[in-house]
Amino acid sequence: MLKIRLHGENEEIDKFIEWLESQNEEVKILNESEFYKDRGKSVYVRKYLDIDMKDWGRCYEGWICSC
Repeated sequence: MLKIRLHGENEEIDKFIEWLESQNEEVKILNESEFYKDRGKSVYVRKYLDIDMKDWGRCYEGWICSC
């Protein structure tokens, strides 16, 4: 399992999550947090993901791997 922190604007993060889910059926999002606003006047937010991949030993086109 990987824990990932995403940092950006709400729409960017939502688009990235959609893209991530559409890239490969091996990627499964186990948990997705709510948006957490940055301190001060920042327009950015944070969102945390727990993801799992069913087959870590397999190389995926366009991914960096050591296979």
